[in-house]
Amino acid sequence: MGTEKKSAPGLQPQAAPGTTARLALVIVSYNTRKLIRRCLDSLRAFPPACDYEVIVVDNASRDGSAAMLQQEFPHVPVVLNRHNLGYAVAVNQGLEATNTEYVLILNPDIVLRQGCIDSLVDFMDAHPDAGLAGGKLINTDGTLQYSCRSFYTPKTLIMRRTILGRLFPRSQTIRKHLMLDYDHREPRAVDWVIGACMMVRRRAVEAVGGMDERFFLYFEDVDWCFRMGRQGWRVYYVPQAEMVHEHRRESAKPRFSRSFWAHLGSLLRFYEKWNRYAYGIKRYREVLKTSIFVASDLLAINLAFLAAYMLRVTFAHYFANPLYTLENYHNFWIFTNIVAFVALVFSGQYRIGRMRSAADELFDLGRALSVVVVIMAASTYITHERLISRAVVAFFFVLAPLTVWAFRRILRGLHRRVLEMRLDLRRLLIVGTRTEARSLRSRLALRPELGLDVVGWVDAESASDHALGTLQDLPDVVREHRIQEVLVAPSAAHVEGVARMVLELRRRAVDVTVVSGFAEILTHRARIGRVADVPVMRFERDTLYTLQALAKRGVDICGALLLLVVGAPAAVLYSLLAKARGLPLIRREVRLGLDASPLDFPLLQNQLGLPPSDLVNWPAWLAVLRGRLSLVGPYPLEPEWEQELQKWQRIRFDMRPGVFGFWRGLRPEEVDLDAVVRLDLYYVQNWSLGLDFRVALQSLGQVLRGRMPRLRADSGDAPPEEAGS
Repeated sequence: MGTEKKSAPGLQPQAAPGTTARLALVIVSYNTRKLIRRCLDSLRAFPPACDYEVIVVDNASRDGSAAMLQQEFPHVPVVLNRHNLGYAVAVNQGLEATNTEYVLILNPDIVLRQGCIDSLVDFMDAHPDAGLAGGKLINTDGTLQYSCRSFYTPKTLIMRRTILGRLFPRSQTIRKHLMLDYDHREPRAVDWVIGACMMVRRRAVEAVGGMDERFFLYFEDVDWCFRMGRQGWRVYYVPQAEMVHEHRRESAKPRFSRSFWAHLGSLLRFYEKWNRYAYGIKRYREVLKTSIFVASDLLAINLAFLAAYMLRVTFAHYFANPLYTLENYHNFWIFTNIVAFVALVFSGQYRIGRMRSAADELFDLGRALSVVVVIMAASTYITHERLISRAVVAFFFVLAPLTVWAFRRILRGLHRRVLEMRLDLRRLLIVGTRTEARSLRSRLALRPELGLDVVGWVDAESASDHALGTLQDLPDVVREHRIQEVLVAPSAAHVEGVARMVLELRRRAVDVTVVSGFAEILTHRARIGRVADVPVMRFERDTLYTLQALAKRGVDICGALLLLVVGAPAAVLYSLLAKARGLPLIRREVRLGLDASPLDFPLLQNQLGLPPSDLVNWPAWLAVLRGRLSLVGPYPLEPEWEQELQKWQRIRFDMRPGVFGFWRGLRPEEVDLDAVVRLDLYYVQNWSLGLDFRVALQSLGQVLRGRMPRLRADSGDAPPEEAGS
């Protein structure tokens, strides 16, 4: 779990036993120890007249805020988040922890004044159309804060976010946006109010939903007010509810601070969400990204060709044939570009995906460009062009995939930075139950590099609270929220009408992914076909034949010998260091090998003072040579986990455990039995020499860093004796 909750009745118990308070105050805190103390002191001094309760949501403060609250305000429930989940998530946690008619959301830098909360409650009672209301905020020097505003326009953004705003401070655009011509003395309906003080009606939240958790910070208040208006609820400014706000406008700092970029990212996300032109640009951004990749690939190919020619020049004295000038290669150079581009297109290298590993991409590029090299070499024989050096072609064969791959990694690194700013995200909708939606959302949150923006979920069977709709509402939900991808959870995959829904969504240019237990047994040998006009899925035999086993064994021997030679100097150094400290370099554990037989598995010690690397684990490479281990294979499972495997999952023991494997790439929080077995089954069922090469490349970094994961005993699949310890 990501939160802990310390509960108590409230700041001072106000509701009678067995009754529910009318009002809840939700305060989100992040490193605001002094401010929240002052806020709660003002609440103690000027409490509302109605029954109320207080909830504080602490976003992993490091300044002792939680300890202070527990000591000085023991009756205040505190939701403790282990990580900073963002303002919108924290507000929604507060909303879910209460069940009152009204909820007052306050920043910790608010100081309440006499009767301010009662004024908001009375106003909401008198105006049943009010979904949200904000109070009148005063600066610490007594001046008015312009906390009610009109929605942003492109002209407003230019004036507020550029130097033009300073050059023309009395611009009518700014005055209209900040509502400077309004005297702020009488209540009125407005576009939006800032999130420092917002009282919301429970029925409005149930109709509109909570804050959009995709806004980590900034613009979550603008978005919420905008959605209130779309659902027919009005947003009001209530000047009689006066309170002091120590406002620090971090986003307006002139330097490019973290707050500035966070505000800019939220701004772009808001416009991408609600502006059809901005969304249109995003929807067809794949054309732009593909063009960038094509330009990058062609640049890399030309640089590789030039580098290959220069290598031929450098080593000219080793070749008997003369080398012609670069000008003589002009036509051949153009021919290389054309063939390379066609090969990359037809091998699917421009189906831009976010889930490809670096190793997979290098392997695919090498395979595609090897075709180019074959055609280049063949052309020199067919045309009898003696001026074309075949050494240039050979050098190009090595350099081209590496150069193209390096350029692509740079582009993907830049794209990761964009994703970290929560930009260029694909809008994802989950179809399933509430539990499945939360589980999938949590798992996807661990993979920000996928760039998926989970908008919400749709209940496939019946209407549910907080769901965006039912299966029948799906076309409208997709259109309203501009969904780009739908993820169908296992429970929904069997619901009548889902198949038709998939076809309908594909017609709307929406990608559909189905999560199914049946998918776990799919392999590269699975084929879709027809038998007697009946659609079927056929699985070819999946046994590791003798010839294939010999090929894998040969690769194991060659790879182990290479790693023994490469790692020998470091192994000697580590051994001497271990001997000097009186510690063993290697410890051995019992693991399960081929056919689940016991295996003496070597592991590096961790107490040598240097970062351990499995490259120096020479007993492991010797075990590969002896046939006890494989270079690439399933996870070496501990014996106590064997009983947790289902019968059909035991096919993972049909292959020797490996030193390399898909499981090397798991994050510590992902290393549980379910994840490891799922990866092992995929490997065993889809084995090929090419897959071994990919896995070795993909997990090489983890091997060099000595990242040998261990199954967590507290995982959901833990054996009973460990789960209870």
